[in-house]
Amino acid sequence: MVLALGGALGGAGQAGAAPAPTATTVNSFRFTSDADNPVGNGRTATLTEPKFAFLASMGDPTDYWLTVCHPDELYSLQFAPPRGEALRKGTYKNAVRATWREGRQPGIDLAGERGCQGKFGSFTVHSIKVNTDGRVTAIDVSFVQHCWTKDGPLLKGRLTYAE
Repeated sequence: MVLALGGALGGAGQAGAAPAPTATTVNSFRFTSDADNPVGNGRTATLTEPKFAFLASMGDPTDYWLTVCHPDELYSLQFAPPRGEALRKGTYKNAVRATWREGRQPGIDLAGERGCQGKFGSFTVHSIKVNTDGRVTAIDVSFVQHCWTKDGPLLKGRLTYAE
């Protein structure tokens, strides 16, 4: 899922707080990364519409995917609660690569033109809206993802998205 980042980012290893999406929310994806993080490549960036397209690939709150794309850049964001649960407001700690999650583990998977196999981190869903069909229509999430190990190269940021 792609989330827009708003407000100040937290310190290293912490997801920052931001206001909930509103009817005037601008879809955005903000991030900063360590130089050796293969997803962010040491960059700090704010990606917004209309230059970047925000596409909800899977709107199911049990496994949320969002793609942020531009002809020169592509990012895939996935935030997943423990299997069998729905994504809801709150903090998800000890997340692993989403496809590898087991038991009570939440999942996180942020990738760009490059990614990393082992992913560890946490994310906070500040707000989420789901329609009557069970599809996520708005989300505000901050995240911290490390590559390869729990203390590996850091990517942190925020996604804010509303249809």
